[in-house]
Amino acid sequence: MNTAMTEFEAYKMYLALRAHFQTDDYDVIAQRGRIRASQKSFAGSGKAFGFRRLTKIYKDAEICDFMVANFTAGDRWGGIFDVDASRQYQDWKRRIESLRYTFTQDLDRLAEQALDEGVGLLDAEPGRHPLILRAFLGQKICLETLVILDVMLNYRADLDQSLASILMWPETSRLIRKYRPFLKFEQEVFRKIYDEKFNNQQT
Repeated sequence: MNTAMTEFEAYKMYLALRAHFQTDDYDVIAQRGRIRASQKSFAGSGKAFGFRRLTKIYKDAEICDFMVANFTAGDRWGGIFDVDASRQYQDWKRRIESLRYTFTQDLDRLAEQALDEGVGLLDAEPGRHPLILRAFLGQKICLETLVILDVMLNYRADLDQSLASILMWPETSRLIRKYRPFLKFEQEVFRKIYDEKFNNQQT
């Protein structure tokens, strides 16, 4: 599968996305992917093979998606050097292609757990994660659901204050914020699904 992107251009995209997902200040969208990179240092880094393979396998738009899928899955190298990266990308594609179904299933799990525990999605005892975060860390819901709910409920800003010192929240909060610009969905459709599941009641 041919692509117009060169291996060095793929490398620059990788550097920009890595800075975006792994630092607080760099915003790849605001910076339009601009980042300092040297062709000479790239040539001497021994990394060219990984990017050459990437540009031969995937189309230009897929290369960005491939890296986003792997960075958001926790791979600090964006999947470039991971033998399981292709599987991670395919899993991400399946979630995105069936996002409405995935979101609905995740809300069913959240609603059931909220009913069992008698709490709201964002309720938490002092020093304890709220239900929504426990469900994510327990792999009961996906990252995309966290992001969609943050778009709807804007819960992250409040939790940043109340959970600032709680283990795992600061990293998860940054991941939600950094992934949000890349996740496209029909807000009205997903809002309707949410309202139906939670009876138009605020959590």
